Amino acid sequence: PILLVIFGGYLSSCVPQQKYLDLEKEKQQLQAEVKTLDSVATSREQVETDLVEMESELAQAYREIEGLRSTNVGLNQSYQDLLQRYTRLVNQNNEIVNSSGDRQYNLQQELQMQRQELLQKEQELREREARLNNLQNNYSTDINNRQQIIQQLQQEIQRRDEQLRLLKSNVDSDLGAIDLQGLQ
Repeated sequence: PILLVIFGGYLSSCVPQQKYLDLEKEKQQLQAEVKTLDSVATSREQVETDLVEMESELAQAYREIEGLRSTNVGLNQSYQDLLQRYTRLVNQNNEIVNSSGDRQYNLQQELQMQRQELLQKEQELREREARLNNLQNNYSTDINNRQQIIQQLQQEIQRRDEQLRLLKSNVDSDLGAIDLQGLQ
């Protein structure tokens, strides 16, 4: 503050009043631009923090998708095992039906119960597979949306960085010009 008063007194004694007022106005404008730059820098830091959080969430979503794929593989293997068991039981049933009349009724009842159980398990497997596909589609859509947001944020950061560099360059050159004019 004291330097400003001395500097102001010096300028007022050496520089015409209008030129001094113009320089003061330009100084105030530059100070406002510096405040704007500080605000942009704060916004940029927030955007970068949000970007890091989104990338972390994206990585988590990828891990969840991999877990779901692993579950899907396990369910498909279980389905194949059940199908093989069913086929073996049907073949055994056919052999028994052909070889034994008394046991035929009991075996048919057992086979019917096993068929029902297998059909129920097959239905459950299909429902799980449908839910898994739905989750994968939702995660894929969410991942694509987040990637678009990340790209937009990165472009905005680059644009703001360029504006910040230009503004700083302008401020530096304007301050240098003011210093040179003040010395004359």
